Amino acid sequence: TLSSSSAASDVYKRQEIIPDTRRYSAQPFPTLRLASDQVVETRAALCIPLFSGDRPLGILEQYYASVGGPLHSDVELLTAFANQASVAIRNARLYEQEYNIAQTLQKAFLPELPPLVNGLEVGRIYVSGSVASSVGGDTYDLLKLRDGRVAALVADVTGKGTAAATVAILARDIARAYALEDPEPSSVLRRLNEAMCSQSEATLYLTLIYALIEPTTGRVQIASAGHPPALICRGDTRVCTEWGVETGMLIGLLKDQHYPQCETTLQHGDALLLYTDGVVEARRGKEQFGQERLERAFNAAVHLPAQEIASILYAAVADFVHDERNDLSLIHISEPT
Repeated sequence: TLSSSSAASDVYKRQEIIPDTRRYSAQPFPTLRLASDQVVETRAALCIPLFSGDRPLGILEQYYASVGGPLHSDVELLTAFANQASVAIRNARLYEQEYNIAQTLQKAFLPELPPLVNGLEVGRIYVSGSVASSVGGDTYDLLKLRDGRVAALVADVTGKGTAAATVAILARDIARAYALEDPEPSSVLRRLNEAMCSQSEATLYLTLIYALIEPTTGRVQIASAGHPPALICRGDTRVCTEWGVETGMLIGLLKDQHYPQCETTLQHGDALLLYTDGVVEARRGKEQFGQERLERAFNAAVHLPAQEIASILYAAVADFVHDERNDLSLIHISEPT
């Protein structure tokens, strides 16, 4: 029995053997059900306190049906078990704290994207590889600019959990501020890199891909900082191709970096996919999901609404990896058919 309040609460701070419970007639001890299904009174008890450092966690209690108390071997075994239980309880409480922090972060972390932004269909998926925290180092953003253009980014911070999530939020918000001033992809990435490099305490870096889209013309400009390449699927031919952008240095690693940008045009029915490496590097044993599977899944779904495409791509990855987990984010933008 594990409890934080018990008949032995007056001896909470020390191990206690009660050889005869009849001496404590005022205290309610539980009855015991033997293997023979007979119900008998408790006649002896062993009480071992559980601590996390100096903080009490509870009491481990072992009850006996006969007077005399436990054997020495019982005391040693249950003391060892109590120590292990203390560690498990402390870890469970730390997990709960981490989870609560992560839930709070996640609300600020992942913006709600409407299904239609300035005439563009948008779909998105985020999955954390961290079972403990439910957030990882991936993030995304979509920003409507005053002139009608749309800025989209997907980023992936090294590391996992709340530390990586905090860096991801910081980078995303800095990029958003710079995009409002000058939304050109090369400018946003260059200024973001300078800002992240100036964070002297920062030890985490990030890859990032940033696209600037003009919905009225379909013009798309893009720049990348060590990030997996975007995919474009043409609606008329159903051909999915990797958009080969010259990539720059990871954000936050070295100052004075240049981030080249290039451009293309989206036609009605075309689709643009930005994603993190958790998609193509998702593993089943030693085998990766890979670029070819992603392109096949993208080709097969390109005629569907944007959020359905995002969900289908995630389902393809999830079916491939089964129970394995990995940080995974993708944002899908389509010119409506």
